[in-house]
Parts: sequence; structure tokens; C-alpha cells
Amino acid sequence: MTPNLRAPYYFILSSQCACAACGQDTAVHALAVPPSHETLAPDDGADEPPEPSTDGPRDDGWRRDPSAAVLSGVSLLAQEVGEILARQAPGFAPDPKRKDVWTNHCGHCAVPILYGQLMALPGRAFTPTDAEQARAIGVQRIEAPLEAYVELRWTDGDPDLRPLLQRLDVAAAPLP
Repeated sequence: MTPNLRAPYYFILSSQCACAACGQDTAVHALAVPPSHETLAPDDGADEPPEPSTDGPRDDGWRRDPSAAVLSGVSLLAQEVGEILARQAPGFAPDPKRKDVWTNHCGHCAVPILYGQLMALPGRAFTPTDAEQARAIGVQRIEAPLEAYVELRWTDGDPDLRPLLQRLDVAAAPLP
């Protein structure tokens, strides 16, 4: 497995959710990348058209995506990124039962909290239904490159994410 996503900087998102195991509210985190992050085209030998949200592969196989994205199923993070996450996103750590995929763990009972509990339906921790709920999600911009293997990118193709992605587009504006 090799990294299939890269970005010049990234975001740590922070929110709250009720743990399905113990019922207590706990902090949860996710990684997001700005517009123009890059994804590696799959090397399966097929000549597939580019995804609608990308500009097509370059000679090196990477595609630039014009949309911000929230990431799930993240692994193969650099040690420096892991150290930042350990400090800034407590409870978000590699899960050895899931091939070291970075996973939220309840701050009370340590049970893993999977992305389906955080993003599958409107109104969950990272799928706000409007701009007000999107503003309640913490967004910390990390000025360091990110390279990772990612199972799924939630982009503007998912209407439930539009309020959050609009906020990330604002956060992705160049720093003064």
C-alpha cells in the first residue's frame, strides 16, 4: 500500500458525539484537506475517465481535486503528522484491529467510534445541516504537508457535507 493522497497543508476537525457503547459525549476528530489536494489515480490497468471532480491524471498519475475533502479510513501518516495528532486530537489514534487506520476512540470507555457514526447521516458530528452547525465544528489549519493512504474522501459530491466544505473553502483561503 502506498499513499494515494497529498496536500500542502491540512485541517484537524473537532466535534462531539455520543458514544454508542457508553452513551457519554466525547470529543471526535477528522482530517480534511483543502481544494487542490491531489489523489493518485488507481493503477489497475484500465483506462477509466477521471472522476468528475478532478482535472484528470498528470504524467505521474496524480490528479488535482478542486474541492476540499473530509477524509476517512486514513493510514500511512508520516511520524510528524502522527505526533501533531497525538497532541491536538486526543482519542484519534491508529486502530491495530483496522490495519492501523486512524480511528476515534471514546474518551470514557476507549471503544472505537467509526466514521459511520460521525458522517453517515445529516446532523452527525461532521455532517452539519447548516452553516450554524458547521461553525460549531472546530477547524485547525496545520501548515505542514500531508501524505496518506485514504479509503474515502467526502467531497462536495455529497450534499450533506456542503455546509462544512464551504467553511473549509473559507479556511483554505491564503493566509495574510
